[in-house]
Formats: sequence, C-alpha cells, structure tokens
Amino acid sequence: MVNGDTGNAVPNLYVDIMACAGQYWTTTDSNGHFSFQFNTATTCPPPYSKNLVTVNGVAPPATVAPSYCPSPGCDLLGQSAYDLTWGQWAGDVQLDANSYGSVVISLTPARVVNVVVAATYSNTQYASLSFSKTSGVTTSETLSIDVNIGGSGPVSEGFGSSTVTSQTFTSANGFSADPNTAFYYELPSYVIGYYCAGSTAFQYAASPWTCNQALQTAGVTEPTGSPYQVVSTYEYANAGDISPSITCPYNVPSGATQNVGDSYGGSQSVSFSVSPAVTLFGVGVTLSYSSTTEWDRSDSMTVTLGPTSGTRNFMFAPATGSCNSPVFGAELHVWDTTPCGCGGGGGGSPWIAVRDSAGHYIFINDVLRGGLFVQGQAWHDTTDYYVLPTAGVPDSGQYSFVVQERNTALNYLDQFSAYAVDHPSGTSVLSTFDGKIITYSNPAAASSITDPTSGTLVDVTGSMTNSLALAVSDSNPTAGITGTQGHVLYADFGTVSPSSAKLIVHGWNKPGMTTPSIGSCLICRTGIWVYVQDKGGWVSAGEVFLRKGGSIEGLDLSSFLKTNGQTHLKAKLLFLGGQRVDFVGLDKTPNASVTIVHLPLIVATFNSQVDVASKLASADGNYLVYGAREYFTVTFNNSPPPTNGLVRDIMMVTTGHYLA
Repeated sequence: MVNGDTGNAVPNLYVDIMACAGQYWTTTDSNGHFSFQFNTATTCPPPYSKNLVTVNGVAPPATVAPSYCPSPGCDLLGQSAYDLTWGQWAGDVQLDANSYGSVVISLTPARVVNVVVAATYSNTQYASLSFSKTSGVTTSETLSIDVNIGGSGPVSEGFGSSTVTSQTFTSANGFSADPNTAFYYELPSYVIGYYCAGSTAFQYAASPWTCNQALQTAGVTEPTGSPYQVVSTYEYANAGDISPSITCPYNVPSGATQNVGDSYGGSQSVSFSVSPAVTLFGVGVTLSYSSTTEWDRSDSMTVTLGPTSGTRNFMFAPATGSCNSPVFGAELHVWDTTPCGCGGGGGGSPWIAVRDSAGHYIFINDVLRGGLFVQGQAWHDTTDYYVLPTAGVPDSGQYSFVVQERNTALNYLDQFSAYAVDHPSGTSVLSTFDGKIITYSNPAAASSITDPTSGTLVDVTGSMTNSLALAVSDSNPTAGITGTQGHVLYADFGTVSPSSAKLIVHGWNKPGMTTPSIGSCLICRTGIWVYVQDKGGWVSAGEVFLRKGGSIEGLDLSSFLKTNGQTHLKAKLLFLGGQRVDFVGLDKTPNASVTIVHLPLIVATFNSQVDVASKLASADGNYLVYGAREYFTVTFNNSPPPTNGLVRDIMMVTTGHYLA
C-alpha cells in the first residue's frame, strides 16, 4: 500500500478480505506490505477466483460480524473509518492458478479543510460582534455537509461528521469582530474519501454486494487539533435579503455599550456561503456547510452596540424571537436601517455658490458633510472641510460666496470660515474628512477593482473611469458603480512604495437611495469606509465622504504600509449609504509643503439684510438658524498672492448641523 501523493509506504492500516465464506483482517507493515494465507489443502480460495479486499473499513454491511472486525468494532466503508486521517479503498484481487494474487493499492491521505462553524457580518460602525465569548458554555452545533464529486451534483456526505457536530466552546475559542468587518470562524478538520476500484466478487451472500469504479463518497472525519482560523470575508447580502430577521430600536448613551443576544437561548439554522474544494483519489470534491445550533444561552453569538447618538434601528438576520429576547444562530448579519427624511433629494443641506465674472452666483456643491440628523434625533455639531474646485472670481481682492438651504432642512450653522491653501504648481490639494490636507498630482487608476455583491467576486474594472481628469469632466456619465449600504468594492493597486501612497476617489453621494426589501432610505449623508489588507486581515484606514454634487476625496495610506511592512496594496471600500464611484486610484507622489492662511470675514448678511457675521465668526454655540430656500452671503478678504511657484486654492470650513 502506497501514499497516492508521495508513493511512500503506508504502515499500520487495517486491511480486510472477504474469502472462504469468511472475513479476515490484518495490518500493513512498515513497508506497506500485507498478506493473507489460507490452508491450501481446502482449495480455498479457489484458483482464478476474485476476492474482495477493503482498506480502512469493511463491507458489506449485511454480512459483517463484529467478532471478525478489529477492536473496537466494524467501521463500514463510507460511514466510518479505522484511521480518520486516511481514505478508504475497496476492490477485487484476482488469483492465479496457484491461488496467489497481489495488488498495489494507492491510497489518498486525508485533506485538511476549514469547516465553517460561525460567521459574523457587521455592516455598521455601531456594531461589533463576538462569537463564543463565554468560558464553559456548551454549544451543540450540527453541521450538515453536502458533497459534490467531480461536478456531478450533490451526493450523500459520508462518515457522518459526528466528531465535529458537538463542540464545547470556551474563552480560548472566543473571537471578537470590529464594526464594519466580516469573518468566518473555521475549525481545521480532516476530509477523506472512499474509493472503489470496482468489485463484483462478493456474490454468494444473502445480500450480494458490488461497487462501481469511482469515488463513492467523501466527508469530514475529525478536527485536526489545530486552532480555529479567523478568515476575513465580505458581505454577500443586502439588508432585507436574509430571512427570518428582526429589526429593533436602540439608544446607547455616549460612553456606554449595550450587548444584544447574550442571555437568550434557542435554535437557529443557517447555510454558510463558503465551499472549499479538495482532490481525493484524483477526483475534485467540493463541500458546502450548513449549521443548526442549539444553546442554553446564545452568548455564543453576541452583538455589542456602541454609542448611537440617539435612537437607531438595527436589523439582525437571520434571527428570530423578539427585540427583548432575540435568538441568533451561528451566522449573523447586522445592518443600521435607521430611516431619515430623504424626500426631495436627501432632506436638504446647505449648498455653496461662487461668484462668476458677471457677478452671478453658481452653486457648486453641498457643505457640512456628516451634519444631517433626523428631527427628534439626538444631534451633535460636525465640522466639514472643503477645498473648493473653484473659488470663483474675486472682486477687488475679496471672495464672496452664497450659502443656501436648497430644500427643506433646518440648518444650524455655528461657524463658516475660509482659508487660503498655497501649494506648488503642478500639485492639487484636498482635505480628508477629518481635516488633513494632502497633495496629489496624477493618481493612477487601480489595476483591478472587484465587486462581491452577487456572492462571487466580479471584475468591474472596465466599469470605472481610468483617469481622474475624465471622471471629473464626467465625459462618460454611465461609468461607475452605484450601491447602497453594505456594498463593497475591492481595489488592487499592485506593488507600491510605503513612503507615499494616497488613495484618491471620485464619485457622488446618492441620498435618498433605498435598500432592497426595506423600502425606507438609510442615513442620507454617509461616507465610504476604507480598509487596507495586511497579513491579519483588513485594517481600518478611515473614511472618504463624497459630496452630493460630486467630489474628489482621499486618504493617506502611507502610514499603514509602513506599519505593516508590506509593499502590495489592496483596499476595501465599504459603502455606508448610497454612493456612486467612478474612479479609484493611487497617488504615489510625496506630500508637498503647503501654507494655510486664515482669511478674515468682512461681511455676512442673512437674506441680504441682517448682519450675521458675529454668529459665523467662531464656533461658540451662537447659531445662525435658517430653513427652506433661505440663504446668507459672506465676503472674505484675500491674502497677498502666493509667490515662488505656488498656486492657491480656497478651503471652506463649516461647523454645525442640520435637521431633515
């Protein structure tokens, strides 16, 4: 007997033979050899006969007697095995005229697959998930495993998998997943196959037994003893796609957390979206997993909610029970489904207009990103930094702007400031969502962009614009990927230098988009959360927040590459709401030196009449409050023009909030 992979001898395996109206067994020696000897005086087995030989199990079930099997009993082919780390074999051995016969058996050793026992999907910045966090809690989990052999369709999975269906999870097997991440929790286990080389020899029993030449079945036998594997994955569903589900409101105060699902027992069944493939006896085998869990306390799957800044609605799926007593299974998805006033183009927001050469004002985009709250919801002020794509035409050395609520929101502005940002000619500047200035020149489009929304990774590189300049000009208005909350894009930038790597994204915020099967829109103004891949999974890098009128946004990823010591850059873009993205690229130029100068506020009038300069000069809680179609006009003194090859952009800084 030889190892089918290496050709080496396989010692210490049980071999059975059905001959002379009986069953006999032996084991292979250190050279992989085995033999059976009978009393030739009885002419049994007769010359030229065929005799059934089996390895690592016995057949047929109808004639097997426990007294003829090795201790502790009879392990039947395709159902159990004496050695759970080796495959099984059955076939006929043809004897010659002297009743001698020989056979070389090529046996496939067990393969190792990661059996999925749990999966967590957090699709919101408010929810972290944990699996089997409590020491000593026993979870009975029945894993159903479907097997597809050689692409011929599902067959019955062999070997019962009984040794992996009930596990005691302790704190050593406890895992915690950060918000906006998705992971599988997998137990390395052995998979073996039962192969028949063809047998018709056993015909004289009450129940004749045969098997055709083929891989008969395959299955999981036992865990390898290696630690659980935590594998990063992606969300494959949208909110509302998975049933059953429950949606519950929570209001978690600042500085507090709230656990959901950590004290309620029950049962839940799920099918995991993962299908590992192995080769057994030269035949491809694919396995898929589903799970039914029973636990006294469902703290084997727990959601921890962070501060929610008011009441928010969270959808849990698959889940049963009630909001007071939710029941989760071995897979859990969490979405924030808080509705908002998205009618009429997203519930409004302040827009800024710049002055043209004729003295007219042209609206270019919204300001105060992240400042939208629902009426009656707890709110807080946010600060928005916006490097204008054009500051308009100055008049007598002064810049003038109009800011208007173009819809129905109620605006509370505490500060409205302008800054001159001088930087080298040939560079462009932008402000990150948290106010950091970065420079860029000519970012190169990602080498590939993939979209996993359909459940498998789809290359969508061709749907994007390969030039930032073309994206800004919107020369191809059909380019780009549009998605709602939970949509994911993966961008591969290839080999990069860790000294300078800046993500550049162009696109539009798409407020008012609905998530399928929910029928209500999500938070109107949301960004895209960015992750960088490292050896341990995905590391959160920050947020890019597109504007309603389209904008260029960015993040400096250099520090993450330096920290991780890697040179191949992959990024994950997780949509937190409705977005359209048509360019994802990387700028590799070093950050240039910039000079930032505050521009004095000269005049601020509300609806062309009321002086409101004191309300907008500083963030002091003295709000300018205005609503639908109302506006104010501001004028700033420009500073002396830049020299030494520098050029100037104007950055607006807005502090406040607005209610839809």
